[in-house]
Amino acid sequence: MFVIEYVESIQQLTNSEKYLVDFINTDPHFFIANNIGDISKQANVSNSTVTRLYKKLGFKSLKSFQIAVSNKLASLKQTTEVLNDKAIEAVINNLKVFHTHSIKETLNGLDLTKISALIHKIITSKKFNYLELVQVEMPAMS
Repeated sequence: MFVIEYVESIQQLTNSEKYLVDFINTDPHFFIANNIGDISKQANVSNSTVTRLYKKLGFKSLKSFQIAVSNKLASLKQTTEVLNDKAIEAVINNLKVFHTHSIKETLNGLDLTKISALIHKIITSKKFNYLELVQVEMPAMS
């Protein structure tokens, strides 16, 4: 999950700024809840790196950057919850469709004439050797 998307402007960031983006994406809750000093200390970057990053990404202050990250995080959480519910429904629906299709294909592949002939052989025979019947008749069905 990426709170900060890797867009074109990210390519123009320094290595320290890219590292800070990765840090924020890894622990967005820490980023949202802390001040510039704690963030820079925890991320092992300077305060000026934090400042340069939010300015390069178009924010006027750290607080506005934190609010944007918080909003994005909330949006991602809601989307994930909806997707999880829909994902379960989608999996169930896909299973229904797959198994229905499999049954139809199986039924379409059956040769009722051969099945009737096999049933007739079984009923009318005095001796029944199942293995011989499977070896002789089954390949003929395919």
